[in-house]
Amino acid sequence: MLFFCAVGMTMIIYSPYILSNAQIGLLVLALFDVQLSPFKLGLHPKLKENWFGFWRTPVFWVPSLMLFLVLVGFLYSTDINYGFERLVLKLPFLGLPFAFYCLPRLNKRAYMGLFYFLIVLLFISNIGIGIHYLHHFDAINEGLIYGRPIPTPRNHVRYSLLLNLAIVAGAILLYSRYYFVKSSEKWLILFITLFNFGFLHVLAVRSGLLILYISLVLGVLSLIFLQKKFFLGLGLGAIIVLIPIIAYQTIPSFQTKISYATWEYKELLSDRVVSGSDNGRIHSLQVGWALFKAHPLIGVGAGDLRKEVHAKYTQMYPEKSQSLMPHNQFLSVAAGSGMLGLLIFIVAFFYPLLANKNFKDPFFLMLFFTFFLSFMVENTLENSIGIGFFCLFLCMGLSFLTRLKD
Repeated sequence: MLFFCAVGMTMIIYSPYILSNAQIGLLVLALFDVQLSPFKLGLHPKLKENWFGFWRTPVFWVPSLMLFLVLVGFLYSTDINYGFERLVLKLPFLGLPFAFYCLPRLNKRAYMGLFYFLIVLLFISNIGIGIHYLHHFDAINEGLIYGRPIPTPRNHVRYSLLLNLAIVAGAILLYSRYYFVKSSEKWLILFITLFNFGFLHVLAVRSGLLILYISLVLGVLSLIFLQKKFFLGLGLGAIIVLIPIIAYQTIPSFQTKISYATWEYKELLSDRVVSGSDNGRIHSLQVGWALFKAHPLIGVGAGDLRKEVHAKYTQMYPEKSQSLMPHNQFLSVAAGSGMLGLLIFIVAFFYPLLANKNFKDPFFLMLFFTFFLSFMVENTLENSIGIGFFCLFLCMGLSFLTRLKD
């Protein structure tokens, strides 16, 4: 089980295909009883019991409503191929929660050990990205001037989200005084966490930085108003203000990205047409909103969303050669499934966090906070990496937290 979790976490960065195989591996462990010596393969003896128990445990099955939404939308869609593709894409919302319900619950050492693996994984990956950046320093910096990101494995936005979670994981490990072999590992964990924190500024992915600093500000406010640690909170607040100022003066990629974002924002305020990412996001949101207004109750159908977006782009922006899906997860759901679908989606997303006061677990809370903020600027759960990313960490958290409740 831990092996497949570790492989899944790694392949969020590198390969959606192997990520899918890791998810299938977890499901196979839940469905089948496998013995190696002597070799024996058969259905799990408690499969029927686990199936009915799963449906009696809402915290595990409620996320599968996201699959249900696509299934219902598929029934009134005309683009069968795209609808079926969406349906297959959402299968982890049922398969992974069921697998983790059936498998042994993660204890604290295993749960924290996966965090440890995560921060080391991102540390090693960051070193590779950093070496490539330094080797192509001038060319990459020139690309940054035109809004192109520093190359990362797969998607730079998803990578920044995972890096955010790794930074939080490092802080949790330090706070929990976790170590694998020796207590002196706290210095290694501190170094890796600070390195990952600094490297997020080198990558300068705006979505990732926004989530990071909102998290830091909320943490400071919690110290001041909830824990009454005024001087500590104010001191950390001052540091939070200083860090981006220092980063702007010392990190070329950070400075370039901030300058580009400022320029693009001014151009948009002046109603000048620019080809930057923010301009594309705004157009995609306008198209998504127009579709939602035209079909407010049940949407255009999950299977027809791509076709309808393309048609609306042709109508609203005939000069655009490329149509983008709405860069907002909530708006994507609303356009495809209407207000009814959006309400179901909100329940499916937030219920695992609120049930049994699971929000008290800092990593689980940060996972939802990270994805919620990413929903504002991306349709995060509309690709295999985003779905695998969310479902894997969601189920790891539920496995650990339900063990505590047992």
